[in-house]
Amino acid sequence: MFEIKMDNFKKYEEQFLFIKENLPEELENYLLETAKSLLRLAKVRTPKQEGDLRRGWEIGELKREGDDLIISVYNKEFYARFVEYGHKVVINKKTVGYAPGFYMLTVSTKRIRRQIPRRLKKHFDKVLNSL
Repeated sequence: MFEIKMDNFKKYEEQFLFIKENLPEELENYLLETAKSLLRLAKVRTPKQEGDLRRGWEIGELKREGDDLIISVYNKEFYARFVEYGHKVVINKKTVGYAPGFYMLTVSTKRIRRQIPRRLKKHFDKVLNSL
């Protein structure tokens, strides 16, 4: 016969219920925290001339689409994509050169993606330690 004795079962049950109830909220907090970090990195990489482009960075609303949580980081200035990816320089309807992109959001996103596993573990360790 095999027997397992568990002490404090009620305490474990309460902790599991707490995690089940608060996990969606904690995921949302984590995602918002990650979006804020991405916003900071993108702003730092944004060239500053008049400052409109830097001030144009925003975080969208957190949305649920099925099982997915979605939040967007974007720049509201119409010319942000040209600064991001580069563009032709045209004078008098003639292409005279090419302005390279700054890849403000592209590079920042790659950097954040590399940090996600470590950040996620740290965030949820903090949640579990609070139990």
